[in-house]
Amino acid sequence: MNFLEEFITPPLLAEEGRGGNMGNKRRVLFDASDVGYLATHLTSEQIRKEIHNADIQQGVARCFGEDDDITYWEHFGKACETALDIQKASQPKVEVREGQFSVKAIKEAHDIVDVISRYTGLRKVGKEYIGRCPFHQDNHPSLQVNRQKQVFYCFSCQRKGDVVNFIMQIENLDTKEACLFLGNGVKGLDNRQQMC
Repeated sequence: MNFLEEFITPPLLAEEGRGGNMGNKRRVLFDASDVGYLATHLTSEQIRKEIHNADIQQGVARCFGEDDDITYWEHFGKACETALDIQKASQPKVEVREGQFSVKAIKEAHDIVDVISRYTGLRKVGKEYIGRCPFHQDNHPSLQVNRQKQVFYCFSCQRKGDVVNFIMQIENLDTKEACLFLGNGVKGLDNRQQMC
């Protein structure tokens, strides 16, 4: 049993159709309070794990042809993604004062998919995101980004790492400079993208 199921209380599933016939299909009722609970009571890492878990459970349900479970896990995954978006929108920017910063805080404040998508187009395929690698001439998408683990890997040029490693490599910066670059937030990335 998923550990979040104890927090998201009924009615998650309601009978659809006439007369409350038990044979009717069910639909998932995740509401704003459910999403709000996820956003305020779980860390972004926990929510990413739940998104990954929802993808796995959907696959299992597909194998067994359980349509209700497929729908449940699909909606649960979307609720978690919405909660993650809410967290990102409300996150304060990481402050970097007098050259002091926390690499861990920088990594937690920047989702790798969001950062890399400013350099190359990414699309979701299963639980991964794929796109053309910005480090070399890539005619066939060989870059893979894992949102749950917050890492990237190129099957062609073998570049890999986390969000800080990506910025170090793409912008030719050392660790401190990459953290300062990310610490400036989305504005700095947007300006760099416009220059390209």
